[in-house]
Amino acid sequence: MLSIRLTDEDLRRVTFSAAEHVETIGALQSLRTPADSRFHRDWQREVRPALPRSTGPVLQLVPPTGEIPQALTPEDLSPRATPHVVTAMRDAKAYEPIWSEIGSGLVDFHRTAIAPVRQDTRRLLVHELARCASTLQRHGLDAALARLGDHIAWRPPFLHIDGLRDEQVDNRGRGLRLVPSVFWRRPGVVTAGFTVPTIVYPIAARDIDGSGTTRRAAPAALLGDTRSEILRALDRPLTTSEVADAVGTSLANASAHLSVLRQNGLIASRRNGRAVEHLVLPLGRRLLHPYG
Repeated sequence: MLSIRLTDEDLRRVTFSAAEHVETIGALQSLRTPADSRFHRDWQREVRPALPRSTGPVLQLVPPTGEIPQALTPEDLSPRATPHVVTAMRDAKAYEPIWSEIGSGLVDFHRTAIAPVRQDTRRLLVHELARCASTLQRHGLDAALARLGDHIAWRPPFLHIDGLRDEQVDNRGRGLRLVPSVFWRRPGVVTAGFTVPTIVYPIAARDIDGSGTTRRAAPAALLGDTRSEILRALDRPLTTSEVADAVGTSLANASAHLSVLRQNGLIASRRNGRAVEHLVLPLGRRLLHPYG
C-alpha cells in the first residue's frame, strides 16, 4: 500500500482536473482487464477486433496491470488529446526514441478506441468533476477525499492507495492533483518527477452506468445483436449450420438472418459442393470496423 502524507499546505493546494491523454493510456490497460460496467464491456467488444497492427508495440509497452512507464504521461501535456501529445513529444529530443517507436501506434489507438467515445467520456468526466465540486462546497475537502473509490482511503494525514508499492511518501507541501478517469479501473500515482504529485482514480462503475451512457457496438445498434454476431463470425467462410453453431441459434433462424444480410449487401453466399458458404463483404466489414 502506498501512503502519501499530506500537510496543511498540501491540502490547501488540492485540485481536481481531467486529462484527456491520461484516458488513452488508461484505455490501453482497460482493454485487457475484466469489464466492471456495461459501458466498458460494450466498448471492449467494439474496439478489440478493430485494433490496427500499429498498436502492437504500445500494448507491449503498457502492461495490462501494474505501473505505467512515466514517460508516456508527460505532466504538462497530459491534459491534451493524444495526437497533440505525440506531435509535441516527437519534437522533444529527450523523448525522441520512445515516441518515434510508439507514436503512430498511440495515434491509431486513439483514433480507433478513444475518438468514437470521446463525447461519452467527456460527459462522464464533467459529471464527476461536478460531483467533486458539490462535495467540496457542501461537505469540505475531507469528504471529497473520502469518495475517491474502494482503493483509496483518507485517514488524516495519510492518503492510502491500495494495490501499489509499499511505501510512505512525504508530500512536503507540493499539493496534489486528482484526476478522475473513465478507463482506469485501478488508481495510478506519480509522486516523483512531477511538479505536482498526481493521482488518477477510477470513476465508479455504478456512476458510469448510472449516467445513462452506454456503449452499444455500432453493428448491434443498427442490425441487432444476432446479426452483428453473425457478421463477426464470418471473417472466414462458414456454412449455415456453422453460423448457427457460432452464434448459438437455430438453423432456420440463422438462415433468415443470413438472407437479410445478403439482401443488404453485407455478406455473399456461394455454393461449395453440397454446402452453401457465407462470407462478409467489404460493406459488412466496414460496418464492423467503422474507425479502422
